[in-house]
This record gives sequence, structure tokens and C-alpha cells, in this order.
Amino acid sequence: MKKGKAPLGQNFLTDGYYKNKVLKLIDVKEGESVVEVGAGEGQITEGLLRKGAVVTAIELDPRLAASLREKFGGKVRVIVGDVLKMDFLTPPFSDSTVVSNLPYYITSPFLYKMVGVVRMEEGRLKSSWRGAYITLQKEVAVKITLKDGRAPTRLSALLNLRFLVEPLLSIPRDAFTPQPQVDSVLLRFLPREMLEHSPGDERIFDALLKRVYSRKRRKLKNTLEGFMNLRLEDVRSILGEDDWVLEKRPGELNVYDLARVSYRIWQRVKVERNIGGQRVK
Repeated sequence: MKKGKAPLGQNFLTDGYYKNKVLKLIDVKEGESVVEVGAGEGQITEGLLRKGAVVTAIELDPRLAASLREKFGGKVRVIVGDVLKMDFLTPPFSDSTVVSNLPYYITSPFLYKMVGVVRMEEGRLKSSWRGAYITLQKEVAVKITLKDGRAPTRLSALLNLRFLVEPLLSIPRDAFTPQPQVDSVLLRFLPREMLEHSPGDERIFDALLKRVYSRKRRKLKNTLEGFMNLRLEDVRSILGEDDWVLEKRPGELNVYDLARVSYRIWQRVKVERNIGGQRVK
């Protein structure tokens, strides 16, 4: 296979300077499990092995997978398959650090699937992963990073409630082969242990976010009327002293404001209705 050929949308990090910077920023200790998604030609894999990590490489392209086996032998477990069809809560993912220069075309489905890695259990958070280091195109990285606590998208809100999302390194487009049309950013996703504010029921929170972020220009008083079959006066009553949020648009609120709204609605609904049978809309 020709070096740099990327039939499945991969852009390999081939610049030595940036490759070394990325590897220095990945905090894994000797003997720890690492899952590398889209290992490609093994540029990062090699550095992870030098750190003493126990590496599982997932690669969709059978030719690249064969090349990885030939290059690393038994030092790396290579799995050929579509990562989006894999269970993120079981081995090799569980209790591992995930590393990926994520192919752009699977970015959104991968990140939405990642939300389920951190589960809410009785007000606490429990993560199946140790954490993740993921290189994303700059535009996406900006959208999923909180600004002053504000989440610009539903995905950002879902991720930031569960992870501390931190940009670590900007990587120019010419550090990759073949060269993409955009720059990239390495992000660290560190699972949170405690909720700053519980949204109550995850289904209600996600339904709330879908509704709010599909109507970004509307004030919440217009968006929330009819949510869970609630009238606006019901919503005002439920929110109490927090009813000021009704005069705000999504971009003016932070993720914890929205979590509080969800929690208040959940408290009312769980008393008045059978949550298990309630259709969230």
C-alpha cells in the first residue's frame, strides 16, 4: 500500500514534531490498556508501545490491519472492524484510554456513542473508560468545547456534563498526509466523577436538549411550552426562582442551567406520572 493513501477518509499524522507533541500529551502509564481507533500506518501506535502501553489497534481497512500485524507482530492486538458497531462498555474499551486521530466522516456518530460511556448512577457518574485523547477537525473541536460554561450544541452539552473536555494542541493541516482542508485540535476527555448539577432523568434531559437546540433562536418560554405536555404556566411553577431562564435563548445559558431545568421537570413528572410509561417528546 502506498504511503499516505487514505481510502477510508483517514489523514495520517506524519509530521514528526507534532507526532511527538501528541505522544507527550497522552498520559498513559506502563502496563495500562490503550485502544487506538484508526491506527492507520502505526505512527502513534509505535510511540504508545514505547510508553509501555498495552495497545489494541482497531482498523477498518484490512490492508492497513495486515500492515500493522506485520510491523508490530504480537506486540499489538489488531482488530479489523467498524468501531461504530462495537460495544464501548466492554473489552477492549472498558478500563482503557482511547486514542484516535478520528476520521472526519465518523466524528459525530462516534462522539454521540461516546456519551454513553459515562453513565449517571444515583447522582454520581461512572465511566467505562479511563479517558480519551481524540484529534478532531478544528471546527468540531470548537463546537464541543464549553465557552464560559455555555454549550453551543446538544452534543457539547451531553459531552461536557460527563467529561472535562480540554483542548491540548492545535495541529496544522500540513502535519497530515494526505493533507486535509482544515486544521485539527487534540482534545482530552477526562470523565467526571460527580455531577455539578444532576439533570434527573437522562431521557428527559436529552429530549430537552433536542428541543432546545433545534430552536436556538427562540426563548425558552416558547420552546418549553408543550414539552412533556406541560403548559407554560406549569413550567413557570416548576422552575420557581429559576424561571428567569424562560426569557433566555440557548446560547445565553450554560449547560448547568439546562440541567437544572431538566431536573425540575423530572421532579414534577416522576410524582405526577409513571416515568416508565411516559412518552418523552
